[in-house]
Amino acid sequence: FALVCSLFTIAIHKILWKEIAEAREKQDLERVRLLYKRATNFLLTASAGLSGFFVPWSQEIIEVLLGVSFLGAASALAIMLIMPIHQSMTQITGALYLASHKTKEQTIIKIIFMVIHIPVTYFVLASGDEWIPGFGLGSFGMALKIVILQIISVNIMVWWISRDYGWKYDWSSQVIIISMMFFSGWVCHEIAIALGKALPMDMFLQFGIALLVYLSMVGCFVWRYPQLAGMTHEDFRGFSEQLKQALKIKT
Repeated sequence: FALVCSLFTIAIHKILWKEIAEAREKQDLERVRLLYKRATNFLLTASAGLSGFFVPWSQEIIEVLLGVSFLGAASALAIMLIMPIHQSMTQITGALYLASHKTKEQTIIKIIFMVIHIPVTYFVLASGDEWIPGFGLGSFGMALKIVILQIISVNIMVWWISRDYGWKYDWSSQVIIISMMFFSGWVCHEIAIALGKALPMDMFLQFGIALLVYLSMVGCFVWRYPQLAGMTHEDFRGFSEQLKQALKIKT
């Protein structure tokens, strides 16, 4: 699942790095800001869109793939499905640091959080009766630790580079996009489950119905607020024209 989300990042990373480096050489800092913001919001929307749909289906995914005896791992899977969201942000922010020749600052932040991971891992895994007691949270705790520290570290990286460039640190886009995707995913899951109880249909049909409703909701959101997805209505029109031309060529 993380690799699927990484496809978006891999496709953009090198192009973004080159464009930012060129804009920075020309001292066009406004273009640097726009490139970074659009790439970040686009990848945030894409990865949150995938996570927002699959997280509510964690229990069903575990049941189908591993069986009912592994349902206890559903909560850990749900947490881990959130990880690709900020993983994509980490890579794109890293490209900005690299293009801006700020690798020292990036390395310092990464080392600090690598050190933090060690004691946090102990307290998450250690049982309560140890000499230094922990929480004994097991796989759920490890998943929670990875995601929380990743969210904190990438936001510190974004805050630092925004401060260095004199930009306003924008945290609200993350909250709005992620909240919208997860709310839509939860609504679609509940609709599908309710239909499954009212009508004779298997889980795969429920999944398909939820996916169609989810794509419709997300599509409306992106069309209404394209800037949050790092796009404009002109981008949609351009894509539509390219699609029409492609279909004409095939026919």
